[in-house]
Amino acid sequence: ENRVEEISMKRILLILLAAFLAACTNPFFEDLLGVHDDGGPAVYTVTFNTGGGTPAPEAQTVSSGGTVGAPPAMTKTGRVFGGWYRDAAFTVPWNFTADTVTEDMTLYARWINTYTLSFNANGGTPVPPAQTVAGGDTAAAPPAPAKTNLTFGGWYRDAGLSIPWDFAADTVTENIMLYAKWTAAVTFNANGGTPVPPAQTVAGGGTAAAPPAPAKTDFSFGGWYRDAAFTAPWNFAADTVTANITLYARWNPGAAVQIILRPEDDPALSNESVFEDEAASFTAAGGGYTAWQWYWDGAPVGSGTPGVYNLAAGSQAPGIYEVSVVVYTGGGETLSARCRLTIKAR
Repeated sequence: ENRVEEISMKRILLILLAAFLAACTNPFFEDLLGVHDDGGPAVYTVTFNTGGGTPAPEAQTVSSGGTVGAPPAMTKTGRVFGGWYRDAAFTVPWNFTADTVTEDMTLYARWINTYTLSFNANGGTPVPPAQTVAGGDTAAAPPAPAKTNLTFGGWYRDAGLSIPWDFAADTVTENIMLYAKWTAAVTFNANGGTPVPPAQTVAGGGTAAAPPAPAKTDFSFGGWYRDAAFTAPWNFAADTVTANITLYARWNPGAAVQIILRPEDDPALSNESVFEDEAASFTAAGGGYTAWQWYWDGAPVGSGTPGVYNLAAGSQAPGIYEVSVVVYTGGGETLSARCRLTIKAR
């Protein structure tokens, strides 16, 4: 009986061995076990979906646990290659150095939109060449251009030069034109007058702000000129700055005509006169004021010294004008005074 049982057990073992060997020749079990029927590792096919890129890589045969060889670079018109991915949704990037193959698979090429960044140097040279930039990336800052007698003030997103472009932070998400800003320095030579106005930085083609008139003992201020010979007066309202420039103060012998307006006592219209080559200095008499505003024919004008408005000799043509002042007291009260000024020709 024991002999029969021994023979039966051997038969069962032989049957199981035969079944196992048969299973090993089945591709399913080869993949499961990671071996071929010859005892070697399983072999898988890796294909590439180029998404329209060229040239298309050939499929690769890779042993189980092996890595894929990185295919040659591809190109696609209007796109930048963004790498190979494990899935068509591009959520799992493939690392050709570290990732291993354990099944038949397809890798998908990702392509990123590109945009053109162009430059308008606004007369500067050299004009930087356009750049092709992947969507969402930053552009490279080009070398600064140059322009005679002007200083480069950076690149701007708009032609009005109100939105500066930051090459370190701003990203390109569409075709863009950047515009160069040019600035000029306006300096003042007061020719012995005080205070000397601070220099101004003005956008090329813009106007400078009229500074408070300086003063000089025994002289009346005769306005600002663009030349030291005083042949070309400068008009702050109309003249534009196209290059670095120095303006020169002109002084006329003799002190300015002093005209006093009295907001507290005499707000009625008074009559005053000066010759066209004379300067005039208007003073708001009184005390305790917290602010002043002067007006020339109803238009606000600046004031150098608090409570004083200086009119440069020759700055207005002969005629009749109205000069007025509004003052504000510490108690919130508003007072005013005005005069009719006649500028006479010599």
